[in-house]
Amino acid sequence: DDYCCFCIHCKRKRASQGSKKAQKNNNQKRLVREDIGMKRKLTIGIAAVVILIVGFIGFCMWFLSGTGSTYYYSQIDNSKIEQTESKSGVINFSGSMDYSYTLFSYDENGKGKDITFGTSKELKEGAFIRLTVRPIRGVLEWKEVQYDELPAAVQSNYTAPANE
Repeated sequence: DDYCCFCIHCKRKRASQGSKKAQKNNNQKRLVREDIGMKRKLTIGIAAVVILIVGFIGFCMWFLSGTGSTYYYSQIDNSKIEQTESKSGVINFSGSMDYSYTLFSYDENGKGKDITFGTSKELKEGAFIRLTVRPIRGVLEWKEVQYDELPAAVQSNYTAPANE
C-alpha cells in the first residue's frame, strides 16, 4: 500500500484497484463455472455415446440370435422345389442355396402359411421338417424331425407315415 494519504486521488486509486481485483476474481469464478459446465457437457456426451454403442451391440446380438423365433413345421414336397441358377457376374446373396422350397407350413398352434426357404441340396420327399423363422430375416435354419416330434396341432394336418 504505497498510497500517501486518504485524499480523493488515493481513494480513487484504491477503489479502481479493488474493482480490478474483484473483476479478476469474477473472471476466475466465471472461468471455473464455464470449465465445470464444459466438463458436465463432455460427461453427458460420452455417456450418451456409450449408451448408444451398448444399445447397438445389444440390438445386433438380439437380431443375430434366434431369440424371438417361431417354429413352423412342414412336409417336404419336391414338386414345390425350384432350382436357382447362378448368373455369371452376379453375386449370389443367398450363399450356396441352389434349391428354393415354398411349402405350406404350420406353427405350433396349427396356423398355416406359405414359407420360402433355400437349401444346398434336394431334401428327402415326405420328410417332416422344423423351420426356425424370424421376422424380417425369414428362415434361419431347418431341421428334419420325426412325425411324433410334431406338435399335436400340426400332426392333425398330416397323416402318420406307415413305417412309424
